Amino acid sequence: MTDGDDAILPARPASESAPTESRPGVFRPDPSEIDRLLAAARSHPLGIEFLMNGYLGSVATTFGVHALAVEEARALVGAAGGMKRDRDGLS
Repeated sequence: MTDGDDAILPARPASESAPTESRPGVFRPDPSEIDRLLAAARSHPLGIEFLMNGYLGSVATTFGVHALAVEEARALVGAAGGMKRDRDGLS
């Protein structure tokens, strides 16, 4: 039983059920931004290891990018095989 204060929620807009990539208004880093981030990480004293393993907010702040750009870069590096590992750890 409902009282008069309960409202029926409208159906979810179709745009909210679409994949994130195709949703209007959802931030997607530009591929050139990812390239610049990777280049900056390679030349930074903390390197790619910091990009991959550092605290997300710290990495984004250090490189002056959105946290989603860091996530995209991490996914790209991970998909490309990431950093080579030797039996003692990262090389």
